[in-house]
Amino acid sequence: MVFPENEVKAGAEVVVDLPELGMSASSRGAEPVRARAVFPVDWDRKRQHPVFVQFHGSYGANEIQEPWPEIFGNGGWIFLAVDYPLVNPYPAGMAHARQALEMLRKVAALDENRIVAGGNASGAYSICHCLHGGGGEEFDAFILVCGGTEQGRTASNLGDRPVLVIEAELDTAKRRQTTAKLLAKLAGRENLTHVVVEGMGHTWPPTGHPAKSDGELQGDVMAMVRDWLRENGLAAGEPAELVEMESQALAEKAVVDEKAFRYAAALAGYRELKRSEPGSEAAADAGIARILARRGELLEKAAALRADDPEGANALLERIKEVFGE
Repeated sequence: MVFPENEVKAGAEVVVDLPELGMSASSRGAEPVRARAVFPVDWDRKRQHPVFVQFHGSYGANEIQEPWPEIFGNGGWIFLAVDYPLVNPYPAGMAHARQALEMLRKVAALDENRIVAGGNASGAYSICHCLHGGGGEEFDAFILVCGGTEQGRTASNLGDRPVLVIEAELDTAKRRQTTAKLLAKLAGRENLTHVVVEGMGHTWPPTGHPAKSDGELQGDVMAMVRDWLRENGLAAGEPAELVEMESQALAEKAVVDEKAFRYAAALAGYRELKRSEPGSEAAADAGIARILARRGELLEKAAALRADDPEGANALLERIKEVFGE
């Protein structure tokens, strides 16, 4: 099976039935396993696109959960998800993801250095279970949320690939014990990042903080994951993001503030691209130049806010200067 080429286009969401892989666990056996690919709005068949492969919690599903798309943003990412089968759901999860990736390679050029696997709860367990068995070599990094495994070979099969383990402070004792056992197996790894999220329960998107709104909690978690992606060279800036930034008005403080963050991410991404990919210097330098050229425009728009909000405008001006390394 393949994703139909005539359906693969910018912004498309393509779903394919895979009855040869069995009936899905999420439908309790009523429907076949399905694979879903969501293509970015700046999709280009000739360009290499990074991929996020989602391993869903509970009985699995092929829907892309929030907040994954918001975390990865509009940076050219393809999102991929496959149902777990009704029989042996978790061991089969990685094999199904591997098959879906092969289907995707037939219709898209993939950035083979930025294929990330992520999952919450049983999705995190599914990833770890398969790593224990020696699978998962297709992936360059892993995000494990509220789950793990104590199985012994998981750590050695990860090699030197980056791993982010997100633990919920308000998760059940049993689940946190499983995470603790996984962390014990991963102890001493330089590329391991372990974060305990205060006030987070066993939910994805994160909810349950006693003092923060769900929106505030989710914003904190998303910012943390984005930082991790940037630190590990997985979130290079994309030209399409610059086009989008240029096309939107920057008249209000909140909007300008958000754009400053996005410029910073894109700038870091182009610098990482230049550092890590031989032959990319010209393209990266051009991207960096485009971003730096916006400095004056952003400063002017921030200064224009001074009449209505002097304190906020001054803080924003300092922020923009910080973004551009002044």
